Amino acid sequence: MRLLNTIALLPLLALLTALPLGAQVAFGPSGAESEPLRRQDWLVPSPDTGVAAHALLFRPTGPGPFRLVVIAHASTQNALRRAQMPQPEYRPLAAHLVARGFAVLVPERPGHGATGGRYLEDQGGCDEADYAGSGRATADAIKLALDHLQKQDFIRKDAAIVIGHSAGGWGALALAKADPKAISAIAVFAPGRGGHADDEPGRICAPDRLLAAAPVP
Repeated sequence: MRLLNTIALLPLLALLTALPLGAQVAFGPSGAESEPLRRQDWLVPSPDTGVAAHALLFRPTGPGPFRLVVIAHASTQNALRRAQMPQPEYRPLAAHLVARGFAVLVPERPGHGATGGRYLEDQGGCDEADYAGSGRATADAIKLALDHLQKQDFIRKDAAIVIGHSAGGWGALALAKADPKAISAIAVFAPGRGGHADDEPGRICAPDRLLAAAPVP
C-alpha cells in the first residue's frame, strides 16, 4: 500500500517541483566547475515548456571551441524509478572523450530525477506501444540540449556527436536525418524500448511494433 501511495503522489510532486507558470528559466551553468574534468552543473532547454533539464558538462582545459558530444541516458516506464533516477554521468566515457578534446554534455530528460516535469517519452500500453512517437520525443529533448550548447562560445557549431544508451539510443537513431554538418555521427549502445515489460526480465512489449518502428538504413 505504501508503494501505491508513493506512485500516486508522483504527479503531484512533479507539479510542486516544476517552475510556476510564466516563470523565466535561466539556462546555462548552475554551479562552479570542479575536478575532475571541469565537471559543472548546467540547466538546458527541454520540450516541457517551463522545465529546465538538469545536465552535467565536462570539458578539456582551455577556452575551446570544442566539439560537442551529447550522451542520452536510458529510461523506464516505471514512474517511481524515473523519479528516483540520479543524474546520469557516464564518467568513464566522458573522461575518455574529454581526453580526446571533446566537451561532453549529459542531460537528464523531462520526467526523470531532478529535472522532473512531464514524462514525454511514454510509449503507452504494452500491447499498443508507440515506439516511433516515444523515439521522436527523446530525439526532441536531445536536440534542444545540443542546440543550446552549440550556441556557447566554447563549443563548435558543427560536427557534434550523439551517443545514446537504451531508450537514449533509440531516440538518438531518430536524429539520423539531422543536418550532417550539425550532427556528424551517432553511436548507440543497446538501443531500443519496451524491455522488462511489467518488470519481467527478458519480456518485450509488442516486439513486432518495435521492429516496425526501427529506422531503415
